[in-house]
Amino acid sequence: EGDGNAWTQGLGNGPSVRHEQAMAYDSLRQRAVLFGGSNLGPLSDTWEYNGNEWTQVMTSGPEDRHGHAMAYDSLRGNTVLFGGADNAGALGDTWEWSGDFLSTASSFGSGCGNPALALAPITNARPTIGSTAQLGLSNLPTTVAFLATGWSRTTFGPYSLPYDLAGSGMPGCNLLQSAEQAMLPTMPGAPGAATFSLPLPNAPGLIGLRLYLQGGGCAKTATAGGAIVSNGVAWAIGNL
Repeated sequence: EGDGNAWTQGLGNGPSVRHEQAMAYDSLRQRAVLFGGSNLGPLSDTWEYNGNEWTQVMTSGPEDRHGHAMAYDSLRGNTVLFGGADNAGALGDTWEWSGDFLSTASSFGSGCGNPALALAPITNARPTIGSTAQLGLSNLPTTVAFLATGWSRTTFGPYSLPYDLAGSGMPGCNLLQSAEQAMLPTMPGAPGAATFSLPLPNAPGLIGLRLYLQGGGCAKTATAGGAIVSNGVAWAIGNL
């Protein structure tokens, strides 16, 4: 690996000796993808390098080849391969590789209220395309609850996040995400609890998007503003 100043030899087992292979960097999943090449004949194996180790990806795809071209299409999140040659001659086929992106849901920041309003991921309901992602709210003082979602956890318009909500009559509470959408409904459950659900279409273009969520609840006696807010949850939308 070269960092602009020096080369450092990477560690770990990886692809076999070869030449005329092709590589492209998948910036969405932050790994280099290698396909094919030649070693006493064309090869058809696929490998990924994440900066620490190589992993062979077991997949069907292009036939054995060398001298092909590969490039990463950042708009669609796919690695594109074209052409090359096998033992019979030149090839002119096109292939795409998207790989897998693990969906994640992780908490950040803290809520307000006594006890603090809490927002948590629900097991087996991660933000995976083609499924319904869910979050659970707890410590609600009433049955009125809502969710806000935003594309950022660092800025809210001209303001930096977290943003102190004391000026809105909510001392000790902070806005943790940019709230492009607010007042999204929740489904009440057990006393003090509610569930937020968001169906995600089976659309590969969503893979890699990050969404930041924060709950809120009506609390007439807790703050002058009549509401409290939860901690935040960061979603990374994936296909696994």
